Amino acid sequence: MAKLWRSVRAISTPRPGPTLAECHARLTRITGVPGRCPLPANLQADLGNVVHRLPELLPDVRTHADVNTLPYVAKCLIQMSSKGLLDDAKVAPLLRDMLAQVGERVYMLGGRQLAVLANAFVKTKDGGERAFLQRLVDRVVELDDRVDSRDLVTVFWACARARHHDDRLVDIVARRVLSRAATFAPSDLCLVAHGSVQLGARRDDTFRVIADHVIARSNALAPVNVSQVLAAFATTTVANKLLFDTMAVRVISDIHRYTPRDLCTVASAFVTAQVHHDSLMHVMARHAKAMMYKFPALSLSRLSWTFAKQGRYDAGLFDAIAQRSLAVIDTFGAQDVANMSWAFAVFKVRNASLFDALARRAIAIADSFTSQGIGNTAWAFATVEHPHVALFDALAHQTATRIISFSAPQDLAMAAWAFAKFATVDNGLCNAVARRAIELIDRFDSTWTATMAWSYATLGVVNAELMEALAQRTLKTIDAFDCQAIGNAAWAFSKLHVRNADLFDALGRRALTVMDAMIAQHVSNVSWAFATANIGNRDLFDALARRAITLVDTFVAQEIANTAWAFARNQVDNDDLFGALGRRACQIIDAFDCQHVSNTAWAFATLRVDNAVLFEKLASRAIAVVDRLSSQQTSNLAWAFARANWTPHANLFEALARHAVATIGTFGAQAVSNTAWAFATLRVQDEDLFEHLARRAVDVVEAFNPQAVSTTAWAFATLDVAHADLFDALGRRALQLADGFEAQAISNTAWAFAKLQVANRDLLGALARRTMVKIGDFGSQETCNVAWALATVGVVEADVMRALAERAIALSDTFDAQDVSNMVWAFATSGVGNADLFSAMARRAVACIDRFGAQAISNTAWGFAKVKIENRDLMRVIGARALDVMESFSAQDVSLTAWAFAVWGMPDDDLFDALARRALDVVGTFTMQGVSTTTWAYTKLGINHTALFAALQRQAASLAESEHSSRHDASHSANVITPTTA
Repeated sequence: MAKLWRSVRAISTPRPGPTLAECHARLTRITGVPGRCPLPANLQADLGNVVHRLPELLPDVRTHADVNTLPYVAKCLIQMSSKGLLDDAKVAPLLRDMLAQVGERVYMLGGRQLAVLANAFVKTKDGGERAFLQRLVDRVVELDDRVDSRDLVTVFWACARARHHDDRLVDIVARRVLSRAATFAPSDLCLVAHGSVQLGARRDDTFRVIADHVIARSNALAPVNVSQVLAAFATTTVANKLLFDTMAVRVISDIHRYTPRDLCTVASAFVTAQVHHDSLMHVMARHAKAMMYKFPALSLSRLSWTFAKQGRYDAGLFDAIAQRSLAVIDTFGAQDVANMSWAFAVFKVRNASLFDALARRAIAIADSFTSQGIGNTAWAFATVEHPHVALFDALAHQTATRIISFSAPQDLAMAAWAFAKFATVDNGLCNAVARRAIELIDRFDSTWTATMAWSYATLGVVNAELMEALAQRTLKTIDAFDCQAIGNAAWAFSKLHVRNADLFDALGRRALTVMDAMIAQHVSNVSWAFATANIGNRDLFDALARRAITLVDTFVAQEIANTAWAFARNQVDNDDLFGALGRRACQIIDAFDCQHVSNTAWAFATLRVDNAVLFEKLASRAIAVVDRLSSQQTSNLAWAFARANWTPHANLFEALARHAVATIGTFGAQAVSNTAWAFATLRVQDEDLFEHLARRAVDVVEAFNPQAVSTTAWAFATLDVAHADLFDALGRRALQLADGFEAQAISNTAWAFAKLQVANRDLLGALARRTMVKIGDFGSQETCNVAWALATVGVVEADVMRALAERAIALSDTFDAQDVSNMVWAFATSGVGNADLFSAMARRAVACIDRFGAQAISNTAWGFAKVKIENRDLMRVIGARALDVMESFSAQDVSLTAWAFAVWGMPDDDLFDALARRALDVVGTFTMQGVSTTTWAYTKLGINHTALFAALQRQAASLAESEHSSRHDASHSANVITPTTA
């Protein structure tokens, strides 16, 4: 009966599910399945039963045995989750429930169970309740020495991962390490070091003990342990070179076991600790290339970053990184994009495919970029000159919308620098960046102050408030400025026309302090900046010259051109410097581009540095690049060669003329006037060029200033190019600007119009009136030229002529022979016999008679006779000088000189014999007026020279028969010394 009852009961009563202990046993069997192999059907069924059963069992956990079993069940669930046997979504709630059950009974647990629970706690997705973790810590503190070292480390590490700091636990761990370090496994000591850093509990004494024991037992360390201890020590103040050297040896010997993550952690640690180990980096690069196919995005970006930070470029490694990155680019996060871009940019690796892919990825996840990521990414793309417009638009948008998130000046300055490089910026962004920079200004160091200033100067954006803030910051931190920062800041403030005397004085003083550290680029940048700002700091420029001479063999074309230009701009003439720059320029002339050729030629010409070899090479180089010259460069080159009074290089001026004609539509007022001036100065005739210059001048005449008007008019007159439309336009423009004409412009314009016989009396009248205002600024040439021009055109106003006479008297000691003769001719032609003026001119003529040529002699003699101002002493001196230069007399010189002496009744036999002989030599060039005047003079003095009279008679007959004879009266034209212009 009993047997039957038992069988019936077995059939009628359902079999209970597995107990907690049985669940643990089944889970243990399941976790024994290797790797990620599929579970057999029986184990799959067991797993399903356990997962179904556990929620039913947990509320009934009461006994000591069950409480101590729960940690191990949790451990098994975590292991199956990591193997992919259970979804995280199923495991997480089970773990939370287990932690809740054990929380109130933690006093039942020993050290091992506490450690297992702590590990389970940190592996839940939401980290569980911190209150539970605190109960575990409280229990560990209560047990103290009864918790073995391994379990203590596990709890400590769990707290570190959860960022849960408890001073009591930290003290227990530190005390245990200091007193019983040998009881710790080397791997546990590595965890203690790493955990201490995570918790901000860096104790030097503890770290020194850990280092000693880890070094002694390094062979027992796995890759993950090595990476942990190195990462920890890299961020501490405990410098332990022996530890890093020992770990390097360990890594090298065990390199094949290192995963991408471990490899990157080790590399980052060496970078952070600033420890260099060539062999290690070489081995890690080789290993990384061999297993590159395993690298995820994070490891790729970290590896490239670490090698860039160490300054170690391995072309094969970076090629492999690029290829792998292209394959996994869609998994890159914002930080990965920023780090990868930055690393490749550091080495100027311009991998277009990679940067395009990085740009596309960055655009897709732009909202996730931090301010640092924006700055680094923008900087990288700008550095490798990869102008991805869509990327920069996206980064600019992120910068503008999240400007308040920028808290580091470095990020803000790098972003601004990059946007400036590609001019990818608008006023709204500029204003936003400026406002944020002003808010952060007290955090800016010298580098970022200079970089921010440079960025706005490059963009040409003037933000007065920002520039003032940057200037004040520069003054406060000037002692920290290095050569690069000085150059950038000086350049920026100069370009934006920030004229702050204190600022440039401070920059100049600092530059002198660090002069010996400057390289060629620094010298040229500082020179250029101070010259552009028109600051003539002679001590600074002398020091820059000395430094430049020392470094000249390292100068590149741009540095030569900028330095030469700067010294010329500031009128600092240094023979040694320009000799050195000239030699260096000749050595690398083939590297010169249009701007270099133009600026260098301009500088040497401005200071009138005589260097024929350099100018010859500059000419040849200019011809080679002529088709790429801008209008300004064309005109500057022509100006420079003319200013240097260098014998024209025929091919150069032909090339410049041809290029100017081809590009004439781009010429502005200054380019037109400078080009015309240069060709005229060197007397280079080119009809086609001057026709195009004339037409272009008419088109842009409204942009002409007084100097351009006067220079252009002078150039055309010098080459006798009378272009009616041009001079009509120049005349109108000159009348508009007359009140702004300075002495030289008055002189050149008046002379040019008179020279070409352009009878613009309104203009000459206006220039005459302007002369009265500026007469005190007139030099001898201006005085003579204006007098000559007014006389030639017939604009004679008494007050103007009187002012010119007074000025000429005051300047008479500076007059040369041509000035004397022109002034005498002008007043005589105008019929103004100013006795004081003629007396002064007579004294000056006697003083410099040895410099009188034929024309000056004849004009001066004629002028005194014309106004009936007698000075026989002067006439005798003139007669003696005439004998010396008789062979250069023209027919007109003969007739006028003879006429003048005849007027005064001065029959000088030697003179008239010489005049007769010269007349016979040039008789075929006499005009009818000359024949008449000469015959009259000889007859008046009773000198009967039969041969001369016969020759003159034959010339008169010949002229009478010629329909092309020209007639001139005694009011003849006189040549005037050609004026110069700046």
